[in-house]
Amino acid sequence: MANVRIHPGPINNELLFLEVDHRAYNLFHTGENSERLLDPKRGDQKFWEILRHHPIPDTVMDYIRIAGFEGVIKCGMKSLDHALITALVERWRPETHTFHLPIGEVTVTLQDVQVLWGLRIDGEAVTGCDRKWEFDAKVDMCQRLLGITPTATDFKRAQLKIITVRNVLTTEFPDNASNEQCMQRARAYILVLLGGAVFPDSNDNCVHMNLLALLEDFDRCSRLSWGSAVLACLYRNLCRASKTREKSIAGPLMLLQLWAWNRIRGTGPTYVAETNAMPLGVRWNSPLSFANVPRYTISGYRSILSAITDREIIFLQFVWTPYDDVFPEVSAEWLCNTYVIFWEIVEECLPSRVMRQFHLIQTIPRAPLSNQQEHERLHSLSRHGSSTTNWSSRLQPQISHWINRRDHVVTGMSPFIRQQWTAI
Repeated sequence: MANVRIHPGPINNELLFLEVDHRAYNLFHTGENSERLLDPKRGDQKFWEILRHHPIPDTVMDYIRIAGFEGVIKCGMKSLDHALITALVERWRPETHTFHLPIGEVTVTLQDVQVLWGLRIDGEAVTGCDRKWEFDAKVDMCQRLLGITPTATDFKRAQLKIITVRNVLTTEFPDNASNEQCMQRARAYILVLLGGAVFPDSNDNCVHMNLLALLEDFDRCSRLSWGSAVLACLYRNLCRASKTREKSIAGPLMLLQLWAWNRIRGTGPTYVAETNAMPLGVRWNSPLSFANVPRYTISGYRSILSAITDREIIFLQFVWTPYDDVFPEVSAEWLCNTYVIFWEIVEECLPSRVMRQFHLIQTIPRAPLSNQQEHERLHSLSRHGSSTTNWSSRLQPQISHWINRRDHVVTGMSPFIRQQWTAI
């Protein structure tokens, strides 16, 4: 198709070993299914509807805040733009975990997760040991941690149906609730949020019992790196969706959409009031105007992405550093070349490829952490058919890398410093 201007990768293809199986390759060479949109999977619409009619009590929100998920709730929900997400996936490269644009590589980083959703970055990897969840053990945990007694039909193997937990949120909550009742209700809110918006499954509206177990101790929950887990989940789902035959995409897609709205001119609506309230995703939880956005039109978004240039005509079309007003200093936590982990999901986080997003001059990126064989091995890991895997042990090299990530901080020179140095 002559009007399709999408290239599946950069001029130098040394790192791109998945070229033929990439959806953009097929689109560029044949034009087949050029207007077919990915179907984003999410299970949180009813959760936000419940919140409108059943606001979270302050005593319950206190525990949600301790656990670290208040920011995601404050950001609220907006409709997902299927065309925008599809256009972004067409430019995603699983080998580098970056979007390839005419101006170079860009990506969602740990900085974006922390700033937009307010999730903790520093902390332990969110993983552990799978176990055989006998029915009695599942019921006992639900009774202790959620205050409900589910039946066998409320489970799918080691997963609890989200609707079962969601029904708890519509029941009356006493004004004089005990601390235990407040904690149980907080876990219910968090669990529905995790299963529906943060880690949604592409097939079943369920949430794994392992996630509920992580919510038993709020203090320990608050020490986990939920931000890196979210990034791992987003990367993995982008990688899956970039395959030619994929028709849907799951994962924390609202985060991806907020990233695009903040960074790519012409993809996001305008919000009524400028605010620096944290997390910054809150600014979009207000009346929005889509007057100048090609909403739901994939050809419009393809044109925007293909036309992005570094030349500042009126304003930059890609905003490299949109958070300067609230985060003038760059945190070392955002600049670690390391693995991000969510249970069995392991993905590479490579800020060395997008140094301009951190006020640094882009240099030749470091080599990826994994070669093609290791990349394929990590992507083949699955929890299906293996109910007792100790992922903390099996992923020990990657977890150790995460623990020692500050040994792999990307360093460089800022354009301002370079100008001063040149003048001297």
